[in-house]
Amino acid sequence: MPVLLPKDSIDAAIGAYAIEGAGSDASQKFSIYSNLTDNFTFSKGGRFESKTGAFLLKSKSGFGVIAKGKGIHANEALVTIRGTATLKDWLTDGNVGVQMSSTGKVVHAGFNRVFKEFEEDLRKYFSANDITRVHCVGHSLGGA
Repeated sequence: MPVLLPKDSIDAAIGAYAIEGAGSDASQKFSIYSNLTDNFTFSKGGRFESKTGAFLLKSKSGFGVIAKGKGIHANEALVTIRGTATLKDWLTDGNVGVQMSSTGKVVHAGFNRVFKEFEEDLRKYFSANDITRVHCVGHSLGGA
């Protein structure tokens, strides 16, 4: 069973920050990570978004990427979620209460709100593709 190398995990976590801006193309942003692109296909449609912030200071931005495995990682997916990058993200981090997740687990309220916005996108992706294993990488808020 192939594993995700530690360097690939680091590159995926760093790369997730590059897709924050509107219209960012994941395939272009991740092209600098040759080992990742050798093993996973990053497509423009693989980018997902979420809203962060509080009250009137809310906006949507790129929050992560899902990529389909190839070669030794066929039928696998890589999900990478960025962490805190903006003031609005800090406001989300500050929402330190706990909530019940969709799976019934207690989680950080700020991340739960962010995750709920792209959870259905992930479910649709997994339903539409024959994925047998998921590599999930995140940093800071995205590591929740």
